[in-house]
Amino acid sequence: HIDEKLDAAASYRRVKQLDEAQGLVWLKPTRFNNTYALAMPEEQAERLGIQSVSDLARVLAEQQEAEPGSTHLFAMDPEFAGRPDGLGPMSELYGLHFTRNDIRQMDAGLVYTALKNRQVFLGLVYTTDGRLKDFKLRVLKDDKQYFPFYNAAPVVRK
Repeated sequence: HIDEKLDAAASYRRVKQLDEAQGLVWLKPTRFNNTYALAMPEEQAERLGIQSVSDLARVLAEQQEAEPGSTHLFAMDPEFAGRPDGLGPMSELYGLHFTRNDIRQMDAGLVYTALKNRQVFLGLVYTTDGRLKDFKLRVLKDDKQYFPFYNAAPVVRK
């Protein structure tokens, strides 16, 4: 387990070094990063002026001030909701305030359909999923670099 925040190259070097003692050899990593992200319908993001997670936090705070008690449903898989590096710390970093009633836990695959059908305002997605484009979803920029890097790399045994 690595607690410090590392960029993609440093993460790769660290894991490669740690696995070397186990007789594992990490080959060259891919360039794609299948990490977590927040997404919302493109039209909605455009209308509200939301490009990044910080923009989202600002818009939600403004809406909450204008309409106290308003809700914005956020779909995510149960794992992220309960992970020690999941919803809680991400919300804290960005100043997001979701109530228990705002959170809709569901299978990760159902999040995309819920977003497409406007059943939720926001969803936790994976950045390489083809449904993002097909369903016209905007991936919000992780401008505070909360989510870790998940670059795939082949691993072989010595």
